Amino acid sequence: MGRLTYRQLLSVGNLTKDYGKFPALRDVSFQIQEGSTTLLLGPNGAGKTTLIRCVLGLLNFDGEIRVGELDVRGEGKLVRTKIGYVPQNCSYYDHLRLYDKASLVAKMK
Repeated sequence: MGRLTYRQLLSVGNLTKDYGKFPALRDVSFQIQEGSTTLLLGPNGAGKTTLIRCVLGLLNFDGEIRVGELDVRGEGKLVRTKIGYVPQNCSYYDHLRLYDKASLVAKMK
């Protein structure tokens, strides 16, 4: 039998983002493969939101980000149609499980 190969869903290479003189992200690199589960975790001010905003093509950055075959820098609008986002604090419907909140956000989009 042949080996299973997984598609690369997200590739971040040498991502750097500064806010003026403040370095928010420095040479961040990683890949996420199809079928994997990934958690972005860190303390306040670690750059999590900045990273997400770069991946969505909402901020200018140095480095390379690809979502599937799409280059975020040139195709950010199309990238945003392919990515779902569940906010950390979802103040409405506190009784819902994470899966249900994610489904609700997807339906609203």
